[in-house]
Amino acid sequence: MDKEPLTLDHQDLLEERFQRLGLELSEYTFANIYLFRDVHQYELIRSKDVYIKGKTRDGFTYLMLTSPIEHINFDEVIECLHSGCDFIFPVPEAWLSHFDPKLFQFSFLEQDSDYLYTVSKMSTYAGRHLSGRRNLVTQFKDLFPQHSDLPLDVSRTQDALLILEEWHKHAKEEPFTDYSACREALHLIDKLHLNGHISYVDDKPAAFLIGEPLNVHTYVIHFAKALIEYKGIYQYLYQAFAKTIENKFQCINLEQDLGSIELKHAKRSYQPDKYAIKYRVKEKNYGKQ
Repeated sequence: MDKEPLTLDHQDLLEERFQRLGLELSEYTFANIYLFRDVHQYELIRSKDVYIKGKTRDGFTYLMLTSPIEHINFDEVIECLHSGCDFIFPVPEAWLSHFDPKLFQFSFLEQDSDYLYTVSKMSTYAGRHLSGRRNLVTQFKDLFPQHSDLPLDVSRTQDALLILEEWHKHAKEEPFTDYSACREALHLIDKLHLNGHISYVDDKPAAFLIGEPLNVHTYVIHFAKALIEYKGIYQYLYQAFAKTIENKFQCINLEQDLGSIELKHAKRSYQPDKYAIKYRVKEKNYGKQ
């Protein structure tokens, strides 16, 4: 069993494996795990199969599977768990039936779950419960009539970096920000096969988001940053982007809230259609939790 720190050299290997899985969990893209490799202390494990070893934000070590669950050798998985992992994570609900309940037990934290929304909902904010989002978009358009939108690609990353630096001035007092990961994503936008959307007000960069297809049905947004001086800019940004992908994808994944009350409130205000729960699967009578 060989272990090595996660690097860009693993991109082709892991992208092919993740695409084959076609999951809706936000961790299952190479860009996600690479950009947060330091936060989660990711390592690649090579045995008969390929695994990823990481650390949760609450301090537990986990094993991430990279093969279809039908092809998993559970004896090898248990051996990997015994090499210093507390549980298997993140495990989608559809995989749970493959784990022998005599050998494994399941749990999850609400803060790990991804927020999923239909593209049609985000592109219209239809319905009584989203009237506040619609009103904010209307206010944005009334206050800032000279606004425009373009795809975010390598030709516009300098504009996005200006937004990020300004956003960071207000966010750097927070205990955790994704500033460094977002900055690296902009610098590696082509290499990591990322894309996105950027909005301008009076020809000045005002907001952007970065993401990628998670599977054939779902687009995951990894980062969204905007200048708070423009009231309604986030609501406008999400809606404008959703309109650009409504003929390609059915769902948008806004990732997890990390236990942040502010993030939870913001993401729930868009009325998620589904929560993608990420289970922790532990061998019974083994590990810390």
